[in-house]
Amino acid sequence: MSTLGTPAAAQSSPPPDVAVTVDGLPLDVGDVHHTSADPWMSVTVTAPEGETVRLVEVRVDGETRHVFEPSTRRTDRNVVLDLSNGEHRITVVAKAGTTETYAATIVRDDRAPTVTFDQPLRGMPVSYGTDTLERLGTQRPTFLVDGAPVSTLPDVQTLTVSNSTLTIAGSIEDDSEIRAVRIEHAYEYAAVGGRMPGSTDFAYDPVDRVPIHPGISLPRDNVDGDAYPERVDTYFSSSPGDSFNRTVTLALGANYFRITVEDALGNVAVEHVVVTVEDGTGPTLNVTDVRYVSKTRLHIEGTVRDEVQVHDVWLEETLVTLDDIEADVDLEALDGSDICTAADTLDFDDEETLCSVYSGATVYVREDIDALIVRHRLIFRKPTVPDADRKRIRFDTTVYHPPEADRFVMGTNDTALNPRYRSYTLATFLAPNVTVADSRTGYVDENTVTVSGRVVDGQVREVSVETVDPTTGRIVDIDPVDLGTNGSFTTRLAATPDETQVRVRARDASGAEYVTNATVSGPLEPTTTPAGDGDDGADADTGVESNAGGDDAAVTNSTANDTAAGGVRIPVVDVVIPVPSVGIPDALGASVSAPLPVVGPVDIPLIAGVPLLLVVAVAGARARSG
Repeated sequence: MSTLGTPAAAQSSPPPDVAVTVDGLPLDVGDVHHTSADPWMSVTVTAPEGETVRLVEVRVDGETRHVFEPSTRRTDRNVVLDLSNGEHRITVVAKAGTTETYAATIVRDDRAPTVTFDQPLRGMPVSYGTDTLERLGTQRPTFLVDGAPVSTLPDVQTLTVSNSTLTIAGSIEDDSEIRAVRIEHAYEYAAVGGRMPGSTDFAYDPVDRVPIHPGISLPRDNVDGDAYPERVDTYFSSSPGDSFNRTVTLALGANYFRITVEDALGNVAVEHVVVTVEDGTGPTLNVTDVRYVSKTRLHIEGTVRDEVQVHDVWLEETLVTLDDIEADVDLEALDGSDICTAADTLDFDDEETLCSVYSGATVYVREDIDALIVRHRLIFRKPTVPDADRKRIRFDTTVYHPPEADRFVMGTNDTALNPRYRSYTLATFLAPNVTVADSRTGYVDENTVTVSGRVVDGQVREVSVETVDPTTGRIVDIDPVDLGTNGSFTTRLAATPDETQVRVRARDASGAEYVTNATVSGPLEPTTTPAGDGDDGADADTGVESNAGGDDAAVTNSTANDTAAGGVRIPVVDVVIPVPSVGIPDALGASVSAPLPVVGPVDIPLIAGVPLLLVVAVAGARARSG
C-alpha cells in the first residue's frame, strides 16, 4: 500500500477533482444530508492531466472504512457506509499527483422524535414511534409492541381534571428538523336540546377502536354505542422547532388526544392520552345592575362563570305550587315543556297572557321548592361543543317581571347540569342612599330650618323634604327638591320652635318609598353658608344615612363661640349676624343689617376702635327697650 503525502514544496500539480453523491443526490463540500436509512454513497475522483488516481480513502468520523488504489485517471466507487443513527463526519481523501480532502456531514435518522410533555401531561401519554412500525402486506400500518403487531390502540392513560382549559406543551429531541406537530381531539357532545339529568356520561373510549397511526382517520361513527355524536378537532403547527404549546378547551367527559410529532424524514412519534373532565360545581352567578324599565320589565346585567362551560342563564318565576296542581296531571310530562303547553294543560285563566309575556320560555318541576316554575332565558343553550367563550358570559337584556313583585330569582346551569340560584330584592339595585348633612342643617330663625343632604345610588324618581311637629306629628311644611348632579339638595322649610323633626322621602323608579328621619334642635352653624337648591358642591359631612326602619337620627349642632368666624351671635335673641371681612380702616361707616325678633331688621354700624361685641350688645339692648 502506498503512503500518502509528499513534502508541500514538492506538490506543484493541481489537486484531483472529488465528487460525491448520496442516494443519487449531489453532496457538496460542507453540506449536511439527512437520511432515514443507511445511505448508498458514490465517489468519483478525476486526476489532473498527466496524472493518475493513486489512492482514495473513505473515512467515517475519522475512521477509515474503504481504501481504493485504482491507478487510473478517473475512478468511480460505490460504498455502503454502515452508519448508525446520528450525525457523522464523512471524509474522502484522494491522491493524484497532489492530495485533495473532501468533507461533508450525513445524518442518519430512522427513529421517532422523543417527546417530553410538560405538566399536567408529563409521563401520561402512551407513545409509539417509527422504529416499531411495520407494514404487514397491504394492511394498515402496524406497530410492534412486545414483538406482537398492533394497529389499534391497546391501552391508554387517563388524566382527570375539573377545568376545561388544557395546555398541551412539551419539548422535542430529534436528529432532524421537526416538520410538524398535529393534535387531534376527539370527544362526544350534546345537541342543542341539551343533556338530560341522569343520562349517560360523555365518553370517547379509544381502546381497541382507534388506529395508532396518524395516517388513518379517527372514527366518528357512534364509537361507544350511545346516542351522542362525536367530533374531532385538529390543531396543526408547522416547523415548531424543539418545543410546542397549544391551549385547547375540553368537553365535559372523556377527551381523547392523538398527538403526532413528525420530523423532516417522515419519522413520527404518536402519543395517546385521555383527559376526562368531571364537574360537580355549579357556575358563579353575579347580577351587577338592574334597571327598572316599567312595571313589567326589568333590564338585567351581570356575568356568569364556570370552570368547564356555561349552559344557560335564566330569570325564574313560580307559576304554581305543586300542591295546587290536580292529582291527575302528569308532572313528568310538564317538566321541560313550553309555557303555552303547560298553561293549556293546567287550564290557566291567563293562558294567552302567559304565552305572550313568557314567549319561548320553558317550565320545570322543582320538587326542592315544591313549585312549577317558568324559566325566561337570558342566555340560551347551545350544543356542548367546547367553547372557551362560554366559560365566562356577560348578559345584558330586558325581560318580563310580574307587576308588584319586589324580588326575582336568577338561575344558571353548566354543561354538567349543576344549577346555581340567586335571589335578589329590587331594593338592592333601586334603593337610594340618603344622607342629611348635620353641619349644613339647622335653624336659621325661630320658625325656619335649612335642610341639606345628598341622595345617591339607586334609581331615584323623586325626593321631598318635610318638617314635622315632634309633639303632635303634624306636618308643618313640605317641599319637593331637585337634586344636583352629585345628588345634593338644600331647602328651607317652616318649623316648630326649639325642635323639629325632618323627614326626607325618596322614591325609587318602582315607586317604593324610603324615609330618612332627623331631629333638628340647634341653629345652623355660623361657619356654614347654605347653598341654593340643587347645589352641586361636594358634601364632606357624613350626616344621617337612610335606614330601613326609619329610626330618628338627631342632627345636633354644637353652640358656636359668641365671636365665631364669619358672624356674631346675639346671646339674648340667639341670632347670628354675619360680619363682612373688613379691616379697621375700612370699617368706618360700614354697617350690618340683622333681622331681630320683634323689632325687625336693625342696622348696626361698625365703629372703628369699638369692640364689635359691645356694639352688638347695645343693639340688642335697644331692641328690647323698643
